[in-house]
Amino acid sequence: GGIWPFVGAVWVAALADAGLRDRAQRELAKVAQANALANWQFCEWLHGRTLEPSGMPRQSWNAAAFLIANRAAHDGVQPFRV
Repeated sequence: GGIWPFVGAVWVAALADAGLRDRAQRELAKVAQANALANWQFCEWLHGRTLEPSGMPRQSWNAAAFLIANRAAHDGVQPFRV
C-alpha cells in the first residue's frame, strides 16, 4: 500500500485532539519526513516499501494538513471541534 501524508496529518491532529500530544508529536515527525522528500515537494503519496515519492508534487492539501497537524501537536489547537 501507499503512504498518504494527508491521512497521516489527520491522524496526528486526531491524536492531539484525544489528548495524546506526545504520541502526536512523534507521529508528526514521520509526516514531516514524508513531506520533506524531494525537497519538501509535498508529494501526493509515497510507495509503501521504497518511500519513493509518487503522484503529483506540490499538493496543497498535504501542506495544509501538515500545518494543521503541527498546530494541534504543539499548541494543542483542536481543529475538529465545532
